[in-house]
Amino acid sequence: MRPLLPEMKKYFNMCWLHNRHFQVPLPLVGGVVRQHGLPAYQFLITRQVLGSVTLDVALNSEPQPQRRELLRELAQEVGRMHALSFVHHDLFPRNILVAPADWPRRILFLDLWAGGDCMHFRSPAYDLGGFLLESAPLLEAGERRQLLEDYRTSCQSQGRPAPLDLLDRIGVQYKKLRARLAQQPDRLRGQPLPENWAEMERSLRAN
Repeated sequence: MRPLLPEMKKYFNMCWLHNRHFQVPLPLVGGVVRQHGLPAYQFLITRQVLGSVTLDVALNSEPQPQRRELLRELAQEVGRMHALSFVHHDLFPRNILVAPADWPRRILFLDLWAGGDCMHFRSPAYDLGGFLLESAPLLEAGERRQLLEDYRTSCQSQGRPAPLDLLDRIGVQYKKLRARLAQQPDRLRGQPLPENWAEMERSLRAN
């Protein structure tokens, strides 16, 4: 059996999430065109989410309490996702879409090709470490603490409590991802390297 190419993996992962009442841009069709048995190009067509922006844009423009509600919804949905053994793999603000304010639920997930609900080598801590790293310039310390608290509550409500050493597990992934960023400064897009884990952990453990 041929392994799925990225756009097809996105399609099936989006269908999986949609069928479990997560919000994604509705997947309509995905496919691969092959020439001489080899993939020439691939495609994925989804329904457009009019008026939406990525989470990094929304956090820079939304006032409180809307900002707080977005982060609460995100934590609840990620907790539910992880409780179902689905890891996003690229849970960065640019891969999270925010629908217009008149939507009852506003968080949608994008760029799902690398994750899934099957056995894989990434853990929920990888998602959380990546999100904390990439959102470091966007969130205040109190917002990060509340995000993790809401995440734990969501996991608990799904009957899959977060591990007691969750913060330590996140730290392992955060440090690896930060080191990779330091080695590939072009991925920073002109932004400074996010704070090191010692500083991030201090803010997460503060009362």
